[in-house]
This record gives sequence, C-alpha cells and structure tokens, in this order.
Amino acid sequence: MCATSSLSTQKNYNYGPEQAVDSNPKTAWVEGARGHGLGNWIMLRFDQVKPVRYLGFENGFGKQIDSERWQQLARVKDALVETSDGLIERIRLKDTDQPQFVDLGRETQPTWIRLTLLSVYPGTKWQDTALTEFWAMPSDFKPVSRDIVRRGTKPVET
Repeated sequence: MCATSSLSTQKNYNYGPEQAVDSNPKTAWVEGARGHGLGNWIMLRFDQVKPVRYLGFENGFGKQIDSERWQQLARVKDALVETSDGLIERIRLKDTDQPQFVDLGRETQPTWIRLTLLSVYPGTKWQDTALTEFWAMPSDFKPVSRDIVRRGTKPVET
C-alpha cells in the first residue's frame, strides 16, 4: 500500500494507507494534504498479477468509533480508478458507512490499483478525507450487499 499523503499520527492513531486494508472498521486511511485532498491517491499493490472485477469500499472513518466522527470527516464521492493493465474508470461512491462495491465491467489483471480523489462529501468539522477499507475482488466474488455500483451508471459532476 502507498498513498500520496497521510494525516500524521495523532493520539496513537495511525492514518497511513495500510489502515485501509487491515480489515479493521476502527481504522482508516486519512489523506494529509490541505483541504479535501483532491488529486491525492491511495494505491493497492500486489506481489503478482491479481484478477480483479470488483472494488469494495467502506467510505469515511468507520462508524464503529462513533457516528459523529463519521460525519465530521469528508468521504470519497467521485474518484478515478486506474490499474497497471490500462483500465481507467471514473466512479461515484455513495455517502454511506455501509460496504459498497463497484463492478469494473470486466476482469482486469493488475499488479496495482490506484484510487484518485476527485470530489468528496464534505465533513461537518474537518476537511480531511477518510476511507476505512479498500478491497479488490475477482469475478467470482459474490457481495453480501446487493448494493453494487455499476460503472458508467452514475454521472460525474465536476
């Protein structure tokens, strides 16, 4: 995992990109740039080519800490997904603390996947943007949630 920026450690909380892949709903990657961090990215890296059809997200800072904190920090709205094998897609995430999945429309074979922040749902207190979890799954993945965002179905407002 790597990212363009991360919020510095505060009160023993680490906000680095590894927090978005630790399967812990009480941690998150929080970008550390000025404002909402638009243009900042987080990248999943794989040791070898990995078949990927779906991306999964828990947006914001996990509500398990407290629901007020989830609302206080910004959440990802629009993002650019790029893969090492040439896939480029604009996606829109919902403003929810529930897991959500994006269907890339085809299986890719990347060694890395980069998610670049394009717009956010503003926080009520802070401008920092948070992402609790970021997953990559193959074609045979069957999400528990029926809430799958199909690529190309959501207009991206700039």
